[in-house]
Amino acid sequence: MEIKNLMESLVFDALEQVAPDFDADDDARLDAACYVLNRLQPRYAGSTRGIARLTREIHQDHQVQVDILRLANEAMRRVTTTR
Repeated sequence: MEIKNLMESLVFDALEQVAPDFDADDDARLDAACYVLNRLQPRYAGSTRGIARLTREIHQDHQVQVDILRLANEAMRRVTTTR
């Protein structure tokens, strides 16, 4: 197994909610994902048990969910206005 930052999939899911009209490979979406990930604490796991534990912790922490959505909105607004 390899090391995985569990925040990445959550950030891409949030960006899909915020701006579903952007393609997954679009540079704007990737720029927005980097913007959000650079402002969040990474959550790394390297085993199946670690992934399960961290995923449960993240989903139980509602503030993390709110922070991700807030940052996703901010990121898409910034990325789209600077183009």
